[in-house]
Amino acid sequence: MWRWLRLFLGQPRAETDEGSSSSSSDDDVPVRPMHTRHGFQHSVSRQHILYNPPAPPVPTEWDVPSERSLQREAQQARHTEIQCVLAHQGLPPELIQSICWEANEGLLCSVSRDELAMYSDNANEVYLTTPTLTSSLVRDFCLEITVDTWSHDQGWSSDPHRDWLGTYQGSYTWWELTLDRPTPSSSETGNDASQPHTDEVHRIHVCHNIHASSEFTHHKLTLQRDHPLLRDIQQSDRLSLWARTQYPGWTNIVRSARIQVRFCWS
Repeated sequence: MWRWLRLFLGQPRAETDEGSSSSSSDDDVPVRPMHTRHGFQHSVSRQHILYNPPAPPVPTEWDVPSERSLQREAQQARHTEIQCVLAHQGLPPELIQSICWEANEGLLCSVSRDELAMYSDNANEVYLTTPTLTSSLVRDFCLEITVDTWSHDQGWSSDPHRDWLGTYQGSYTWWELTLDRPTPSSSETGNDASQPHTDEVHRIHVCHNIHASSEFTHHKLTLQRDHPLLRDIQQSDRLSLWARTQYPGWTNIVRSARIQVRFCWS
């Protein structure tokens, strides 16, 4: 459907990364690895790495994109243009809304963190959190969620299965995504807004790092609106990205991460 709209308008849709994978189940969501070298040198950059840092403050605003086509005003203008083109064909508003919804035509917002961090000792720490997910829509206001990570493990392994090195087998560093919901006590007791208390509604696996690799690898996970996590999103929820490790000696070294959410236009 979107391919038709794109051809009809004669201009490409703004994308921040080519290719993605999606699924509707927690256990079978495919992740696309994108192997890239970033010139990371442990001896040079080690002094700048944060060791097992605490969770960052919860942001109140989404990132302001540098690319003009991704800025909110440009996205709003494009959506208005699409509506006008479809209306000019005599389509009723209800059908126009359905077409845009099926084409995942929505407002793309993102939040990212570019900070070297090292997690070890059975780590289960938040690296990145989104602002509150809000919309004037009551339900189905999130069309898509995309998670990007750039990370690797400690770069060595004493695992006797030497054929596992360079694969995902026997890897004990990974990422998880949670859907967090503020508890009633958070607002009633006036807790610190930077770290409000939440209940964990969903926790899903994002990706593992490659076993015994010292190169940062880009992994990308895309969740579509039929995924249980998206179906359960409510007003005031937020998303958190967790760096995980298990067993002594295993380290999750992070370069950066990003969470993108495509909201349905209200």
